Amino acid sequence: MIDIALINWKTEFSEDSAQKNFEQSARYRGGILEYVDQFLREPPTGLMLLAQILEKKGYSVEIVDCTILEDPIGYLKYQAPKYRFVGLTALTNTFSAVMELASIMKNANPNLFLTLGGPHVSFEYQRILIQYPFVDMIFVGEAENSLPWVVEQLLIKPYIDFVYDNETHLLSQSLNSKELFFQRINQTPSKPKGITFLDQTPTEDGVRQVLYSGFPEPTNLDQLPLPARHLISRVYSVADIIVNRGCPNQCSFCSRTKLFPKMRIRSVEQVMQEVDYILSGSTYRFINFYDNININHKYFNYFLDELIAREKMLPWGAELRADVITSEEAHKVRQSNGKLIATGIESASPEVLRTNFKFQNPDKVAEGIHIMKNAGIAIQAYFVIGLPGDTPERFQQTLEFAEQLPFEKGIDHVNFFVTTPYPGSDLVLHPEKYGITVINTDYDQFNCHEVLMETETLNKSQVLEMITKANALKKKLGI
Repeated sequence: MIDIALINWKTEFSEDSAQKNFEQSARYRGGILEYVDQFLREPPTGLMLLAQILEKKGYSVEIVDCTILEDPIGYLKYQAPKYRFVGLTALTNTFSAVMELASIMKNANPNLFLTLGGPHVSFEYQRILIQYPFVDMIFVGEAENSLPWVVEQLLIKPYIDFVYDNETHLLSQSLNSKELFFQRINQTPSKPKGITFLDQTPTEDGVRQVLYSGFPEPTNLDQLPLPARHLISRVYSVADIIVNRGCPNQCSFCSRTKLFPKMRIRSVEQVMQEVDYILSGSTYRFINFYDNININHKYFNYFLDELIAREKMLPWGAELRADVITSEEAHKVRQSNGKLIATGIESASPEVLRTNFKFQNPDKVAEGIHIMKNAGIAIQAYFVIGLPGDTPERFQQTLEFAEQLPFEKGIDHVNFFVTTPYPGSDLVLHPEKYGITVINTDYDQFNCHEVLMETETLNKSQVLEMITKANALKKKLGI
């Protein structure tokens, strides 16, 4: 028996072409991916952090990334009776698939304590708990404090301790008395914030209320252990390292500022400890630092100096603000084996940027991209189509701006994402402020490629035309 399974649904591919390339080269052994001819990023670092915390408390943990399973539904249906506790993470566009999987696992093991976490459910927990009564609990926001507390309250102790204490006959008691468990934690004043569940006692009209302990306090990143990478497959080639949580910006289309209201940066020493662990003999071929690593110039330069000091540093990439990078910093990026920098440009229209609280100067962005290209760094540039305040004329300005940037065919990449009204974003929380109308609420299509909303200045047909023009420019430039 395994105490806890932390499960990540398929999130590797955002485009059909990438999925097709994966399927053509993938080789499986026993239903688990053994080889694929492309860079494969590891499952969410958040799951590995949680796994490490739980392992330190003695619990056995399995991390399941459905991306590398040939038949994830079949595998997890078979495994469900072996788990005591399951945590599934869901994005908006994977939510329906996750709920299908959750239902199948619950049917396979009715005593399974099934929980959800992740950005989508953190903002939709009330509706989800009422609509899907087989979900026992949802973790809102950061769960490094709330999840271990719940596990200890529910499971009492690890399975192996029941075996050693010759008490396996008591194993089922914790999971067979969920109603008592919920009553107990509901009456516990010291319970952590960030947990929500249905009241076990319906009101007189038969309604079960959603109980919520409040939004969690921000986690101290420097107090977190290193992620439990020993629990994941060696097939992964890209290691993600968290540098910060939160963002000093307030972009209308992003939910991060609500998910992580307080901006925090890990110490360089902590980050380098993780870098050294990855360099000490793993099969990784690339490191991705997450994200916006140049918010503070002093921190950024110290960070780069430490990478330079590592003679066998792997190639790496990160997201940063192009409008503030200096020539000296760009050359340090290159000297430290930095290969790829991603940057959110969004729009070349100052009016559109201001409307959506993206405070940057397009001229400074262009200058920063020239600086990075002069240093020999590949660029991944992000633009957003259909933002509030945008018009066909202003988008034409963005296309002309993109065409004039020094992108290199076959080296640099440009992505045009369609504005998506994600739960938790300011667009969704205050649609009247932006003058938007959501025209499609099918979460399966919340993939940044579908037209899901209209604005006061753009209807769906106009946005579709903008998408066509953007794709034509990408084809023309070979980016």
